[in-house]
Amino acid sequence: MAKRTALAALFALFASLCWFALEQAELLGASGDAGSTTSGVTVDLKTQLEKGLRARRDVEFAFIARVLELVDQGVLPRRTVQTAFNWARKKPTKKVQYFEFALRALARKRGIRI
Repeated sequence: MAKRTALAALFALFASLCWFALEQAELLGASGDAGSTTSGVTVDLKTQLEKGLRARRDVEFAFIARVLELVDQGVLPRRTVQTAFNWARKKPTKKVQYFEFALRALARKRGIRI
């Protein structure tokens, strides 16, 4: 009987984990491109970075403005920015700081100075 109870508890745990994973996938969108679209509407890069990374301080907005400037000039590829954004979005807090860290590392590999 104890074996049956343990098996039922394990099944319930597995089912709840699957349910949680499905809810998270639905919140992030099927594409995994969290924050770039909302209900099928494309969001501009500035809005995506500011809102998606939850920028609050002037220094964070200034860094995002510099990144946008480099993207507009063609110095920094948008794909690199998107890669850093997707990675930083998975962090629980301080998303802008993680974004900056990742973007600087990716840009350094390409020989780009931010």
